[in-house]
Amino acid sequence: MKKLLGITTALVGLTALAASAQASDPVKLSLGGYSYWYVGYASNDVRGTNYQEVDVKGDNEVWFDGSTKLDNGISVAVHIELEAGGGADQRTDVIDESYVTVSGGFGKLVVGTEDNAAALLHVSAPDVGLGLSDGDYGLWVVSPLTLEFYTTWADRDGDAEKIAYFTPEFHGLTFGISYTPNVASEDSRGATSVPSTSAHDAIALALGYTREFGAVTMATSAGYYRHSVDGFDATEEFTVGAKFGYAGWTLGGSFRHSEEDDRVNVSTGIGTGQNAIAGDGIAYDVGISYTSGPMAVSLGYFASDAYAITTGASDQEMRLIQLSGAYELGTGVTAVASLFYNEYDGGTNATQNEGVGFVSGLRLNF
Repeated sequence: MKKLLGITTALVGLTALAASAQASDPVKLSLGGYSYWYVGYASNDVRGTNYQEVDVKGDNEVWFDGSTKLDNGISVAVHIELEAGGGADQRTDVIDESYVTVSGGFGKLVVGTEDNAAALLHVSAPDVGLGLSDGDYGLWVVSPLTLEFYTTWADRDGDAEKIAYFTPEFHGLTFGISYTPNVASEDSRGATSVPSTSAHDAIALALGYTREFGAVTMATSAGYYRHSVDGFDATEEFTVGAKFGYAGWTLGGSFRHSEEDDRVNVSTGIGTGQNAIAGDGIAYDVGISYTSGPMAVSLGYFASDAYAITTGASDQEMRLIQLSGAYELGTGVTAVASLFYNEYDGGTNATQNEGVGFVSGLRLNF
């Protein structure tokens, strides 16, 4: 599979660039990004730990985008995301994603630190507030778990360096494939070592399909992800998602299943690898939203289960129900609010928490 992917990628790249390497204009740089700031209240019920009930939290990024079109009609672009305050990882990783794209009639080639193909084409439940899958509710009602499934898309390789290819859309259908040499690698210029417990050679395959039936819109996706860990069986994940829209209403949901055989040594039964706690797992969401002019509301549910496979470990569960609202005050300026209940259960008093939160704020996109 890796050899096939490498050959395919090379052919695509050579075909795209062989005609001409001259650009009509130099790369033009533009700025974009977002600034989100929230004020909220949340309760936490973790023994021995007191959390701030009323708090202020934010997330900000500045994007640098540059692009040009070659004389042969091929577009070349660069995208760089700079953390600008409020993000959890800004102190250790100031650059979130950075990648180059080459696109034309052949499709699109992506090289750099970007999500995998299954994640980029994934369709999940609608939410107009803090989000369901990979939402910001965990900043308020804190998780005491090592639970790995906070999204319904396959995201184990995160923003590690990878190469991806997406076909042109054909009657609403798009196919994507990506390859990540080392899951733990990001923003690394030197040769990357592969520890015995490190996940590597990650491959993601994805299908996306969109269609309109009169006033009804439909978007669906299916994804597959696989990586290897030396001495263990490969980890595999499967994802599906769908959304349907009509007259301002959107109904959707998604599902993720992971078979994490690399979490335990086949011969010894001892947990190791990336995380010795979680084994197989699932995550799913379902939601409905309604939009009328500048106003939007949504109601959604997200659930996640990690099944323990090591001696003495317990299953880990997370449940969320969330009611959200949004109002567009002007172009790029939106007021949002979310009321939610969040519950975590890891089987012991130290790994249990539940709470109610209400968070509101402004989202600025530029």
